[in-house]
Amino acid sequence: MPALGVIPLVVVLTIFGATILIAFLFVLYRTFVKTPYSKKTFEAIWEIEKAVLATVDFNQATQKVVNIILDQLGYLKYGYQVIVLTLLDERKNELRRIAISKTESAGRFLKETPIPFEEIVIPAVS
Repeated sequence: MPALGVIPLVVVLTIFGATILIAFLFVLYRTFVKTPYSKKTFEAIWEIEKAVLATVDFNQATQKVVNIILDQLGYLKYGYQVIVLTLLDERKNELRRIAISKTESAGRFLKETPIPFEEIVIPAVS
């Protein structure tokens, strides 16, 4: 026969485990069922994946990615007019601009900036 103190511990651990499981299921439910953007998010990820897999040209793939992201964000619906993709160059410890969306606002920026887009480098120091 188990000691009297072991049974309450087992009950507490069972209740704690059930609470964690319920919280986890609630988060999953909110993420995949109630979130109105979840289907759109997966569709956007699928579009990006198709664009990347459709070409071996890095520049073309990154250009498609920024345009897909901008399309999926709904342009002006959320206030986005330009998307810039930057990647970290770990050897040089800097962020390098790789691609910019093809929009009117981006075109104006590219015309007006004194530094060519590809040469704009951001140091990655804290």
